[in-house]
Amino acid sequence: MTRAPSRLDSAWRLYVRALQVTVAGLLLLVIGITLTNVLNRYVGLVTVDWTDETARRILVWMTFVGGALAVANGSHLRIDTLSVDADSRAGRVLRWIVGGLSVVFFLLLATEGLRFAVANLDRLSPAMEVSTTWTFASGPIGGLLFLLAFLGRVLLGEPDPVRIEESVAVDGDADAVVVERGGVV
Repeated sequence: MTRAPSRLDSAWRLYVRALQVTVAGLLLLVIGITLTNVLNRYVGLVTVDWTDETARRILVWMTFVGGALAVANGSHLRIDTLSVDADSRAGRVLRWIVGGLSVVFFLLLATEGLRFAVANLDRLSPAMEVSTTWTFASGPIGGLLFLLAFLGRVLLGEPDPVRIEESVAVDGDADAVVVERGGVV
């Protein structure tokens, strides 16, 4: 019997979907801007000064939103040097420590990023002549998005957000076939 999704489940799905749509939209936007500028240069039309700067700024935002999406999906970068058996006491303690350090990092990114963004209110970008705070705001907003993604996984009981799962190669001569999380990738 399937249980009805709770409000938290629905909010989580909406949050992840919003991250997906935002990253896709930013990617399409940067592709469109860059392609337009390349085509203008190729056919000898006027190049627009703001396109390169805008594309860079969109990539910064896409990095933070995409990073939050990776945390929400459990596909963020992990270093498994200190991997410990997940079911052991040491493994659980290590995951709590890593989780706590992650939360501290996300909070520092949000608070220090906000301080940095506010400090640059008067600084204008060279081509567009808009405040660079619009770009620097990606840090504190990204920190909050990371934090929400991490806490959402914890609250929903999603697979442990800091659990280290091993990937095992099926065949050394095979073309990068890997067994991960019980399925073939």
